[in-house]
Amino acid sequence: MQQLSFHVEEKQSAYFKGKESIKVVLERIAYQDSQFMAWLTLNRNDVVGKNGKRGRDILYADIPAYFTWDGTNKMWNKRSRGFSLGRINYVPRKLEDEYFLRVLLNIVRGPTCFADIKTYNGVVYPSYKTTCFARAILDDD
Repeated sequence: MQQLSFHVEEKQSAYFKGKESIKVVLERIAYQDSQFMAWLTLNRNDVVGKNGKRGRDILYADIPAYFTWDGTNKMWNKRSRGFSLGRINYVPRKLEDEYFLRVLLNIVRGPTCFADIKTYNGVVYPSYKTTCFARAILDDD
């Protein structure tokens, strides 16, 4: 099983070693994709994976069935053999943006950017929560 991390815009996790300077850490983040950002890049490039499945047709949780994560080069590569299940990391309801983004990641296929995730019927909504309401995923009491 492949754990799939994700993050909202401009809130990508930053890891550093010991005495690395902040400049080095920020440059690494700017030039290396996270799993999630690499998925968006895969969709932008319209890459074809295992069994001829296009990245744009796949949900984020299904991506490990067709592609493998290369942690060294920070990119998804076409799976040549085997199979893997994906599991999107859990987020508590308190983290509203992240929670509703996770909900949408289970529905939206092939987004190329954050705005694509917040788009429904040609309208770009201001938040992931309002997008969920527009898609009738949520009901208001």
